[in-house]
Amino acid sequence: MQRTQSPLTISVVAPALWILVLIAGLPLLSESAYSPALPAMAHDLKTSAGMAENTLAIYLVGLAFGTLFWGYISDLLGRKPCILAGFGLFAAACLGCYSSTSIEMLMGFRLLQALGGSVGSVLSQAVARDAFHGPELGRVYSLVSSAMSLFPALGPLFGGWMAAHFGWPFIFIFLLLFSGMVALIVTFGLSETHPVHVRQPVSVLEVTHRFFKDRKVLVCIALIGLGNGIGFSWFSEGAFFLIESLTLSKVQYGSSFLLTAGGGALGGILSGMLQKKHTGDRVLGIGIRILFLSTLVFCSCVLCHVYLMPFSRFWMIGITLAARMINILGMVMAIGNILAIALQEYRGCIGIASSLFGFSYYILISLFTYGMSVLHNGTLLPMPLYFLGLSTAMMVLYTWGFPKQKT
Repeated sequence: MQRTQSPLTISVVAPALWILVLIAGLPLLSESAYSPALPAMAHDLKTSAGMAENTLAIYLVGLAFGTLFWGYISDLLGRKPCILAGFGLFAAACLGCYSSTSIEMLMGFRLLQALGGSVGSVLSQAVARDAFHGPELGRVYSLVSSAMSLFPALGPLFGGWMAAHFGWPFIFIFLLLFSGMVALIVTFGLSETHPVHVRQPVSVLEVTHRFFKDRKVLVCIALIGLGNGIGFSWFSEGAFFLIESLTLSKVQYGSSFLLTAGGGALGGILSGMLQKKHTGDRVLGIGIRILFLSTLVFCSCVLCHVYLMPFSRFWMIGITLAARMINILGMVMAIGNILAIALQEYRGCIGIASSLFGFSYYILISLFTYGMSVLHNGTLLPMPLYFLGLSTAMMVLYTWGFPKQKT
């Protein structure tokens, strides 16, 4: 670890990046791990595919409200105790999910699970912003975003295997054990980055008023909501797309995430390379264009398959996974740079600002994920068309919010 000096002359011990990755990865792992089991879950709990997908949307709502809470509290009590408290709530909710016998019961515990797990999302960002600044923060987010792309890959891999061999409820036992491991690492390996002597009262109303008048921040919120709306909609609809429509097994579906995760790793590496020559705004734009082109090609191929010239099952699976890989590459480039540049002017109230930021984009992500469940009709068409619509909106917003960006 190294000591780093902030613009406010506050010296803190910079955390090891792998610890940040684990903290931030917990809510992602919880979101993706049981994606392969959604069809089986719907069957076992005697509910519809749309209701099963809504367990993902309600999880995102919990992340939004949890994010709003933990950031503010961490400004008062510190980052580390809040992380541990959140992980404790997450672990207790995992036991509730494991014991659920109805879709309503599962949704309730998923909401509690998200309220606890959200601490990983908001406070990993707050810790990074406490400890790193300027161009260094952009590089840190690129590396962390690249590493975090493993969680959406490993989650379905473990989840698919456990669902196939032990049943989907055991996925929540796996998440319980993982959260306990991360809590131990945080206890002994993470130093407090917001010490007592620098905690000062901040007006929530003043920060909120300033925050929601900030055009750059609002555009960044919308871009993250749209981009992650594509990502989380894949977790909800991808299982039905590949397992039910293209007849992959749960294990094969889970294993496919290892391939597509390569796109995340490449995105982080490419983003870091480009940051040496270009501004974060410019790299963000490149990522959004890559994301848009991947959804455009994917949508065109599916439309061709349905209406003009059907591809073989092998080719459709290959096209889908290749498009997803490039999609993730662009998303990592875009999201990593958005996180680095969005709250540069909020150093003195970073916990509250991170809360408002995370709450706002998680609300959007939950709405976009819910939209995917509404559009589900058992065919191949809704998902690619939906993804193209969201990525087109990202292109328009970037052009409006970051005009005439130059290298």
